[in-house]
Amino acid sequence: MAFRRHFGSWNQAKEAAGIEADTKHNQSYSDEELLAKLQELAEETDGPLTSSKLDDAEGYPSLATYVRRFGSWSEAVKKAGLGKDSAHPSNF
Repeated sequence: MAFRRHFGSWNQAKEAAGIEADTKHNQSYSDEELLAKLQELAEETDGPLTSSKLDDAEGYPSLATYVRRFGSWSEAVKKAGLGKDSAHPSNF
């Protein structure tokens, strides 16, 4: 992407344009922390854990973070020990 080549990141491009950076995506998480966050969200919500629930939750890493790190939403849910029945198919 051109903005990454020129500015280094999406947030740096936004800052250069005078737009507030998105702090939700600035945090770095280890794999273990990401999986723990999924387990935490699963405990806080009713029914199967879905990518929509993650998108709606405040204070959690983005779906894109999980897909980038684990290859897919389903794989992240599986690695978190939440079972394949908890995974919701996503477009990633």
